[in-house]
Amino acid sequence: MDKTPRYQSLDLWDMTPGALQAERRRLRDGIDASEVIQGTIADSYYFKCDGNAAEVLNRAREAITIVSDATLDGPWPTLDEWIKLLPKWFVAACKPEDEPIVQEPHATTLEESRAQFYRSKWKVSNWVGWLKPEDRRWLWLDAEVLDPDTVLAHVDEVTDPSDLGAPPGFWWLFAAAGAKEFDEVTDVAHFYGVRGR
Repeated sequence: MDKTPRYQSLDLWDMTPGALQAERRRLRDGIDASEVIQGTIADSYYFKCDGNAAEVLNRAREAITIVSDATLDGPWPTLDEWIKLLPKWFVAACKPEDEPIVQEPHATTLEESRAQFYRSKWKVSNWVGWLKPEDRRWLWLDAEVLDPDTVLAHVDEVTDPSDLGAPPGFWWLFAAAGAKEFDEVTDVAHFYGVRGR
């Protein structure tokens, strides 16, 4: 088995136009061979679904493609414009803008943290706020349906090394799309080799 890491990590502190354009190309055309063979392994997650993994992946890709296009084609939309631009299913999955956010007690275990995450809906304003180029800390790399109940998604995190965990905005994208839970990939076999496009 070829043990060459599958994805090249971007290792950037800022979202450059080139990095954002590469993400838009990956969303439309899939990952390019030049991004597959060098660098470090990106973070990857299994998103569990209820027999609708293909739909969940299509929805997630649809929503983040809209963000990618709006970012690159600028100017940055207003909240009202985002609510019109984003798919109706995404807006419906989010907490209403006028509803207060209730702070839950601090989770003491990873399981509690994930349970809280799926109970707590994001507002559209929160989600798009973290996707502004100056605040954004992750880029879509690739995703695939492994079986009817599982999406495997790869993300390049551009975070402060002191940050813990993965990008919640990426998680919310899949939760809003219909994923029921997620887990970080620890089985390195999924990282190696090049999937044909």
